[in-house]
Amino acid sequence: MPSEQTLSADVVIVGSGVAGSSIANELARAGISVIVLEAGPRVDRQHFVENFRNLENKPSYQGPFPAVPWARHPPNQITPNDYLHTSGPNAEAYQQVYLRMMGGTTWHWAGCAWRYLPSDFELKTRYGQGRDWALKYEDLEPFYYQAEVMMGVCGPDPAKEDLGSPRKQPYPMEALPISYAAQQFRKLIDEKTPWRVVHEPQARNTRPYDSRPTCEGHNNCMPICPIGAMYNGSYSVYHAEAAGAKFIPNAVVYKIERDSANKRVTGVQYYDPDKNSHRVTGKYFVIAAHCIETAKLLLVSADEQSPDGVANSSGHVGRNMMDHTGVQVTFISGDKALWPGRGPLETNVIDADFSHLRQFRV
Repeated sequence: MPSEQTLSADVVIVGSGVAGSSIANELARAGISVIVLEAGPRVDRQHFVENFRNLENKPSYQGPFPAVPWARHPPNQITPNDYLHTSGPNAEAYQQVYLRMMGGTTWHWAGCAWRYLPSDFELKTRYGQGRDWALKYEDLEPFYYQAEVMMGVCGPDPAKEDLGSPRKQPYPMEALPISYAAQQFRKLIDEKTPWRVVHEPQARNTRPYDSRPTCEGHNNCMPICPIGAMYNGSYSVYHAEAAGAKFIPNAVVYKIERDSANKRVTGVQYYDPDKNSHRVTGKYFVIAAHCIETAKLLLVSADEQSPDGVANSSGHVGRNMMDHTGVQVTFISGDKALWPGRGPLETNVIDADFSHLRQFRV
């Protein structure tokens, strides 16, 4: 049973990743009371950096971010685990990783911040597949820019490099310089193919921005930027707390409560690390706990009114999930020295008639 102490706020958010923390920041700045419940701990960046330095397997995205017993997550992409299991025709090919800690999985994201193309919103109209979005690109354009300002996105001059997504404002920061290795690769692509190599928009500083330093090119953006030049959700946590939002770490939400009369959500229950139960009530609720943990929470909160789970009248919660797909190609440069490993990762994109954008890493 929940403890006698019950916290309350206008808005209760489950999850402190980029979605939950940025929503909390916007609401708190507007004077709305906010409580954010995060399953994992709050850990300082330098602790993660030290973990990375001590790793035997440096490319391990999850390595610097060990899970705590009360908020587990998959250890890495290839290690079998007893926490996350998937089913389906090719379940073993889906190797999902995510973090449960303050700031969320953007601790080890690549920082790539391109926009959808206008054609992405019209798949049925243009290609006869799926459905068109209810929104158009033009409807989201001002919100794309708002997000770019929040994260601090650098990118090319639209007048010089058109990435296919029309802009009303320039990027908040100028694009990252292209490394020597990428320059040589671009020269080869330009000479041998009809494609172009262009700058990739990234949430990475090319000048001091939002109290974060300029990128120094350490070349280990994944799994951890050692100096904090790349945006992650922990910065939105910082801003939200400064604006008055309350964050509660180590709070594993296990139940969504609803009013039996109108089915409206009235509260959530969570465990602390000692398995003591607590309750938080509010007027509005945001479930932003990563796609897997969000689906799990909705499903385990099933009740007599909704035996298939909360917000699951369609039956699709926890199904039809799709992640990034990609192919890794290794090539030999012969006797030409490319001096790889200098500068940030994934600074460029190969484009082909804007039907697809393909990033590459040197």
